[in-house]
Formats: sequence, structure tokens, C-alpha cells
Amino acid sequence: MPTAARLAKQAAKTYDSVLQVRVAAQSKLDALLASQVFYTLFEHENSHPYFAQLAAAQQFVVDYEKLAAMLLGCTVDSVMVADEIRKQQAALIHKGNKSPDATQALLELKQASARSIQARPMGLLLVDVYSAATFIWSNCDAKSTKLKLMTMHKVYQKHFEIPFIDINCQCRLAVKEIKNLASVLLDIKVKGETVRSELERQWAMQVLRTNAPDQMLNVLLALKDK
Repeated sequence: MPTAARLAKQAAKTYDSVLQVRVAAQSKLDALLASQVFYTLFEHENSHPYFAQLAAAQQFVVDYEKLAAMLLGCTVDSVMVADEIRKQQAALIHKGNKSPDATQALLELKQASARSIQARPMGLLLVDVYSAATFIWSNCDAKSTKLKLMTMHKVYQKHFEIPFIDINCQCRLAVKEIKNLASVLLDIKVKGETVRSELERQWAMQVLRTNAPDQMLNVLLALKDK
């Protein structure tokens, strides 16, 4: 059964993985700008795939923070998730351990109003976040970048950073953590409705309209709490 403690812990862990994707994407772009003279001389040149990759990573953070703002105000078994995060943070500090930066950053987010916290918008935000994560992951590898660069430049090799920075690990971890979060979040009740039941309604509506539900919905609805 989902509990406020599990949801709080996973929400903070997931936020950390999301922030790491943005840091990695920025580092990759910075390395390109520092190591390839073409991008050093022409600062206005922003057609390289890394610029779009960073923009996607930044939007990924924004999307997750919208979901997190709702999560903070959720109450599970009479315990608010934000209060549980503070409790877990205090316990770490009491034991002499440093609280993760992502946990403090999560608590500093503006919490959504009680009126706006509902299962349906929370579920749709979850789908958006998972879609963003899988999109970045599928476009972050060297092969994907190479194919894009080959359509733009004859000598595409001169358009990679030196040395090459692989951010596949960070992107893959973010996808994993979002799925872990979803497996807990789907079955919590928000004002009498579970997030799962609202997404199942969304799935059914898509089947009726197009006979082709969103694949992201299929993946998320197949998740079960451990």
C-alpha cells in the first residue's frame, strides 16, 4: 500500500534524478562550446542538437516541478507528503547526515493549492513527465546525435564535444525513477479518486475516439506497486 513516507522518499529521489539530467545536458553543451572552435567563434549558432537537448531537459524539470507541487500537498492516511519530507530530512540531519540538495529544493517549491490537487490533472502531469523523460533518453545517445548532425554537416565529427560526454546513464536513471514514483502514485486516493482510475478513464476515452491509446499511458497503467 502507498504511504506518505514512501511517496515522500520517492518524490525527492525522482527530483534529484530529473535535476541531474538538466545538469548533464548543460555540461554536454558547455563542453561542445569550449572544445569546438566553430561554436566558439559563432556564438549565435544554436542549431546543434545539444541546444534542443538542453531545452528539453529544462522543460523536463518544469514539468516535474508542476507534478511535485501537487505531490507536496497530497495527504495519505492523514499525513501530508510535504510534512513527511520535512520529517525525513530532519531525521537525516539528526543522525549527522547531510540532507540531499534536491530534498531542500523540493521543499522550496510553491505547493499547489488544496483546491487544485486532483487525481486527473496529477495523472496527466505524470504522463507528461514520463513522456518528457523517454523523449530525452531516446535522443541523448551518440548515435541519435550523429544522425542529426549528418543531415546538417558534411564533416559531422567536428561537431562533437571533446572528450565525448555520455549522459545516457542520467537519462536512463530518470526514466527508472519516474516509473518507481508512478508505481506508488497511481494508487493513492485524491479526493476519493485514485490517479490510476483517472488515467484508465483517459485510456478508455482515447480508445473510443481513435482506437489507439497513448503508449505512455499503456506503460504507466501496467505498473504495479511493489
